[in-house]
Amino acid sequence: MRKSLSLIIVLIFSFAALSASAQTPSDSAITGIGVGTLKRPPDVLRVQVQLSAEGKTLKEALAKLAAHREACKKKLAGLGAKEDSITFEDAKIDTPDPRMEQQAMMMRQRGGRRPTTSPAAGAAPARVAVMVKAEWPIAAGAPEELLITGQELQNKIKAADIADTKTASLEEQERLEEMAGGNDPSEQGPPPGQPSFLYVAKVSDEQRAQVMADAFKKAKASAAELAKAAGAELGALKQLQTQPAPDAEQYQMMQYARYNPFMYQQAANPDPGEAVAMQPGPVTVRMSVSASFAIK
Repeated sequence: MRKSLSLIIVLIFSFAALSASAQTPSDSAITGIGVGTLKRPPDVLRVQVQLSAEGKTLKEALAKLAAHREACKKKLAGLGAKEDSITFEDAKIDTPDPRMEQQAMMMRQRGGRRPTTSPAAGAAPARVAVMVKAEWPIAAGAPEELLITGQELQNKIKAADIADTKTASLEEQERLEEMAGGNDPSEQGPPPGQPSFLYVAKVSDEQRAQVMADAFKKAKASAAELAKAAGAELGALKQLQTQPAPDAEQYQMMQYARYNPFMYQQAANPDPGEAVAMQPGPVTVRMSVSASFAIK
């Protein structure tokens, strides 16, 4: 009797729970997505290049690298780089990308070229490298003016041979030339000694907030339009998410970043206070907002 009574009580509570569940408002939501955009002229041209040196010993290679650093700093200042923007990372053992070395070897074999010198077994030179960054201010102007100014500045920096590749040993020069000749920047990034360029626009907190507000407005309008099509109305905001929305050029930079340490640092650890582009001209800030609303 008690078992039967217990079973009846369980069934009653189960039915009551099902009835309450049926009467509870649905947790369904409707989501809209909007993209906000802001175009800014670049403020600076940011450059990074790898300096390298080699010697019979690690100590000798480091001494040569120190001399390269001083010469590079003078060149950058003479080219008009902002003094406080010239920075050097810590020196490291230079370990070239195996893919680049293999490609250089293949080119050498195809052309029948051999190294100018043949080091004795076990006497491979010690190689060290350091990354240097610098920035040049860019005056705002029309897109055509920015294109001309940016290209002229890039050509001037390249011609200055910041990395002093011409002072390297004959064997090292040959190695760098082979890497440069066989390297596809779209697949592996620039070879050592060749600079990478980025155009940078500073973005204030107010400007970024305005981009997100514009994106939210569009997301809400999109959700409202969808709700109207379903014969419903938007309720309270339930969830809100935001993230960068790269355009075609920024997506290209992200692809390029896979093979370029400089670009990878920019793509993997973006500075919220700036926007970057690979080409001279207006820099675009794009933010995507996803907003979910309850349904009335």
